[in-house]
Amino acid sequence: MKKITISVITTLVIAFLPYFIFYYNQAPVDNPIMEVGVNSATFPDVEKEENRKSSDHPSMFVSAQVQTTTLQEQENTEELSHDVIVSITDKFMDTLVQEVDDHYKVLLFHTKSELIEAFSSIASKEVASKYIDIYYQEKENGLYIIATETPPWFEKNRIYEKIKLGDNRVKVTQSNQNEIFGEYNIDLEFTYSNEWKLTNITTIKY
Repeated sequence: MKKITISVITTLVIAFLPYFIFYYNQAPVDNPIMEVGVNSATFPDVEKEENRKSSDHPSMFVSAQVQTTTLQEQENTEELSHDVIVSITDKFMDTLVQEVDDHYKVLLFHTKSELIEAFSSIASKEVASKYIDIYYQEKENGLYIIATETPPWFEKNRIYEKIKLGDNRVKVTQSNQNEIFGEYNIDLEFTYSNEWKLTNITTIKY
């Protein structure tokens, strides 16, 4: 009886074993997303590698920044229009010719340095100093104007030429003639740094 039972069990196991193997192979994977997750975990390494390559060539980024800055400066530079030229040259002459008393003593300023500072919004310190040294004398009791003719100057109603010297520099050149100075040529150099200012003045008398 026992031999028959064992034989039956063995036969059943052998008969159903192929079905069991087939079913096991068809069973779903417990977590198929994990394989994708493993692959995606490599992305940070790729990003680090890209960053390393970028750091190997910093000059590329510096060049791009310089080009961007240059374009921004060009966009931010205001045009040196006729109105701006007239406004600056008129203010320069108005500031140069100060109000004085009967003894030619300046009323509003007491020293040359104070008067130079009054030009700060329209001209460089070097340009202002050159004219003030010619037309003013500083004494212990104040600042005095030297009685003489005003310098040959820009005439706003006469033809002139504008020459671009760079992204923020323009030269205005004009030929004039009057009874005092005769024929002369005046070159006014304007430089832009947040605003236009006179940075050089050259006058040639013929």
